[in-house]
Amino acid sequence: MTASDSVALLRKTLARYLKQSFESGEQDADGDFVVRRGSAVTYLRPVERTDAKTVVYVWSITNLDVNVDGALTRFLATASGELAFGGFFLDQERRAVVVRHTLLGDFVGRDEVTEVIETVSSSAQVYGARIKAMFGGRLFSESAASRRDDPPLPNPIRLEGKEAAPSRLPETAPVAELGRRLERHAGKLFKDWRVDGEGDFAIGAGRAVVWVRPAELPRERSGVRIWSITNLDMRVDDELTRLIATENASLAFASLYLGQGRPEVAAGHTLASTFNGTELGEAVVAVAAAANEYGDRIKTRFGGRLFSEVQ
Repeated sequence: MTASDSVALLRKTLARYLKQSFESGEQDADGDFVVRRGSAVTYLRPVERTDAKTVVYVWSITNLDVNVDGALTRFLATASGELAFGGFFLDQERRAVVVRHTLLGDFVGRDEVTEVIETVSSSAQVYGARIKAMFGGRLFSESAASRRDDPPLPNPIRLEGKEAAPSRLPETAPVAELGRRLERHAGKLFKDWRVDGEGDFAIGAGRAVVWVRPAELPRERSGVRIWSITNLDMRVDDELTRLIATENASLAFASLYLGQGRPEVAAGHTLASTFNGTELGEAVVAVAAAANEYGDRIKTRFGGRLFSEVQ
């Protein structure tokens, strides 16, 4: 199967899922799927990666014309660690805030698509209102009627139209069951792993340590948190938080975020409770790669220590 065939098949699969879960078949001018939930508009784009595997980018534009300063970038850098799925990124040119998550296309299921869309849409609405109150500008949902002369937005669409019908979220697996599944997968996927004192799965991945935790998510959901601490005790200033907020636009299966409390930067990702072994392995590799790449860059520019230097 060629790359174009794989993406075409994935598009058909997504179209079927969206019709079943949301009664939505809408696409924008760029061919991205569009789902409306409340005041949020969420987009899905199936693409092929350089390794011939497919992914689905899921994103929602939350705010426009925000006041871009250190307070905003620090808020986004920290809030990315609070989201159930995905992370925030800042489009500096358009002064837009976006929340984005990525799904592994080759194994994507309807339940996972439904849950991620609902969660990203909810995050966009909750945080969009907070960001507007704190940093001005407008919600993306206010853009179509208020300013027709705006510069092009990321994949703009007209906001008029019928909202998707209410969906029924799939049953979520108990956290204890996720822990048992993780243990079965870990034994097959990873050579260097253990359960640490807090009950998290700690996986060695080169210089990085990646932690995996079955966790309760908002709205009575469950999932798998995957993260790696990249840097400790670095200088936290506007330049660092802007780096985190803007670099998240280029990352696929990981988002950078600023930890609360002791100064630390981490890379993380979340899988829905329907995850399989392939998705788990891909996510661990991606989080480790982000930690290894950005750890050196952040240390060079902002001092402090790599997490690998303090183990």
